Amino acid sequence: MIALSCGSNAQSLYNASADRMEGRLTVQWCDELSQNPNSNPVFLSLYLLQNNLIDWQLNTGGVDSQYVHRHVVRRLITPVNGFPLQAQDYRSGRIVEIAFKSVLGNLNPMPVWSDCKWLAVIHQNRNNDLTVLQAAQFPFTRP
Repeated sequence: MIALSCGSNAQSLYNASADRMEGRLTVQWCDELSQNPNSNPVFLSLYLLQNNLIDWQLNTGGVDSQYVHRHVVRRLITPVNGFPLQAQDYRSGRIVEIAFKSVLGNLNPMPVWSDCKWLAVIHQNRNNDLTVLQAAQFPFTRP
């Protein structure tokens, strides 16, 4: 098992003048994972999600022009297949701190930060095996 958490003093930031988001994530192995990180790493995929987006939605009653969408992926922070977690090994107790930055780009509408969360997914990525080992959501916090 792998535990995911925000770092002890981590905050998510959006710098409007640089059009950049940044944050920190802590990954801790609770049980030993017997694979070698050099030849068989696990990967992290990180997403920015937003709730309360109002837009059109087709449902069984017809078209709802004021549908409230939840868990909408607004930006993929990592490459689509994730990036390998750099660790000496995957023994119980191993902790990896991950700092991330991403350019927001031309999202329309701009995110409402109080409605945003991070979704972190730890997964395999070998021979079409994308098995999820752990996933967790975290609030988008501001200083």
